[in-house]
Amino acid sequence: MDACWYRRPEDAVESVEDLLASGVRVADDPRYGLWAILKEYEVTPPSCSWFEAVSAFHEALARAASCQAERQCVYDLLGREAHVESERLLAQESLGNVQQQIAEVRSHAEEAERVRSDWQAERERRHRLRVEHQSFRPGLLEWLTTWGSAMREWRQRDGVLAHDVTVADQTLLALRADHSRLSEDVRRLTHVAVAQQEALRRWEQELADVRASLHSARAALGRHFPDETWWKNREHREKSALWTDPAWNDARTSLFLAALRLHKAFLQHAATQMRQSLQGAMDLLSGEAPRDLPEDAALAAWRALFFVVPVVSTTFASFARLFAHLGRETLGWLLVDEAGQATPQSAVGALWRSKRAVVVGDPLQLEPITTLPFRAEQAIRLDHGVDEQWLSCRTSVQRLADRLTPLGTWLPEDDGKIWVGAPLTVHRRCDGPMFGIVNDIAYGGLMINGTNEKNSGRFREKFPSLPPSKWINVVSSGSQGHWIPDEGRHLDRILTVLRDLRFDMAQVMVIAPFRDIARRVRSRAERYPGLVAGTIHTAQGKQADIVILVLGSDPQRHGARRWAASKPNLLNVAVSRAKRRLYVIGDRRAWAQNRYFDVLSARLPDSTPR
Repeated sequence: MDACWYRRPEDAVESVEDLLASGVRVADDPRYGLWAILKEYEVTPPSCSWFEAVSAFHEALARAASCQAERQCVYDLLGREAHVESERLLAQESLGNVQQQIAEVRSHAEEAERVRSDWQAERERRHRLRVEHQSFRPGLLEWLTTWGSAMREWRQRDGVLAHDVTVADQTLLALRADHSRLSEDVRRLTHVAVAQQEALRRWEQELADVRASLHSARAALGRHFPDETWWKNREHREKSALWTDPAWNDARTSLFLAALRLHKAFLQHAATQMRQSLQGAMDLLSGEAPRDLPEDAALAAWRALFFVVPVVSTTFASFARLFAHLGRETLGWLLVDEAGQATPQSAVGALWRSKRAVVVGDPLQLEPITTLPFRAEQAIRLDHGVDEQWLSCRTSVQRLADRLTPLGTWLPEDDGKIWVGAPLTVHRRCDGPMFGIVNDIAYGGLMINGTNEKNSGRFREKFPSLPPSKWINVVSSGSQGHWIPDEGRHLDRILTVLRDLRFDMAQVMVIAPFRDIARRVRSRAERYPGLVAGTIHTAQGKQADIVILVLGSDPQRHGARRWAASKPNLLNVAVSRAKRRLYVIGDRRAWAQNRYFDVLSARLPDSTPR
């Protein structure tokens, strides 16, 4: 708080007011805090008018909005492509159906024409037969000599032939009607086919236009474009954030900087009011605010602070005191980091005061540490009829948040599977073999290695004599608790080599699973300034180029090693702290008999001291 608000050079003898009166500028001097800067703003004219500041911000906002609209258009085109392709296929199918109907109707028409032609010939044949028959009509003499039977036979035959001609005429009429109907069907279906062809042409043209636009977008967005590879290749998908190409990032960065300039202009134009409001926020932070301060006044002070300091970091333990004057859902966002280590009850007050929360953590790293004994928790649980899954030593803020997250995946666990919400599966810290070890022991191979190989190469070039990660096998029968002096001597050898290489000791971390060892290794920090040393539990959230894991453990107490290997969490945290090198010091055979440490042993080459 003092650094932000009251900071001033240690050798400064004049007051800020005297400096300003003499014309000295402090606003651009990083040695002065915000109070001095606001005092200067009160007595100096703003660098630009409020209208100019707002206009500049709106220009940046318009550019970002335009850039966003372009990507929204591409996104819409992706949906449009699928729709147009679907419509094109439907039009193609419809055209095929119509063309098939035309072919069938034409076939029927041709068959009808062939039958009509046959019947036409048949009708002509029948007509000729009747004409020929009529030429043989009996005369009077034949009629008299046959007593009229010849005439009767002739007339009977003529009637049959006339009937045959009539049937042929009627059949021809029906066939002509069928052919006419079929020809009309062909003409009608042909018109439909022409319309379908035109519709298909339009869909094909639109699809070509859409794909041409998407081709240009794909070239511009590169790996940030959701092409088929993005959907089918999980590693590519996880490593590439959609739409965040350099042009879009530049536009967003410009907008962010414009917003900062607008904030600065506001401070220049309302310096007195903001100084007074921020002074109220400083009183809240220092505990000098009245206990009965109205919530609205406290909220106004906090809003002033958030105007210049968007994120305030604190712990759950001090949250209630820090925000004591604020009520329900008065804070906009709560960001919970390392949520896998937080007990659910510790986050209640912070969640109650926040409108929205982002919970980030790893349930497969260190679990919450509770001060209440397990037996006492069990007794309370049983007395209230609460399921065992709600024990604070068995769950965390992260696990509760995961339960409410609909999108996620299952990871293997001793008791079966564990649901992880919105998993971030790209690991960008560890080189091999550390990445492979943690991926195998904790994540079932789900993680993807996104470590920058260029950084790894630069590290190797800078320290070519530094040996690769390995297990320094130290077998000893003597120990002082969990501390094994022989392991300490090998630790000192490593630290001496690193110091001789002029290695930055702030990038060296010595960690151990037991407090006995941690107390010993912390003493090395005095001889090697900058060295980070402690238990694995204190290392979560940290990282270093080189991690030295001193395993120790009393050779006669196998239970300590079994405890360290009861879950993958402890070893996962230890190994994943190392960015470039991991050196393990300990009895390889004793530790490799335990679960998870067998993977560590298999992945690290043996280096038995001579």
